[in-house]
Amino acid sequence: MADCACVGGLFGRGPMNDPRSQPRLLLSKREAAASLGMSIRHFERHVQAQLRCVRCGQLTLYHLRDLERWAEEEATVGGRAG
Repeated sequence: MADCACVGGLFGRGPMNDPRSQPRLLLSKREAAASLGMSIRHFERHVQAQLRCVRCGQLTLYHLRDLERWAEEEATVGGRAG
């Protein structure tokens, strides 16, 4: 009976409550920098000020879609931007 959807889904067990199965909408600074392939220091100096953030107490989170948008806008073809 442990595999029953009612037991697993409603009482805190099973795949429905596994945080790894949920899509991430917001990332921490460390996660945001890693997702862009850069150090936290580089993220702070060159990217962070261009992004919206969600603050909750001391926690600051960044929208995944904003990171994707930033990367798309910064992309160039054939080398560095002039």
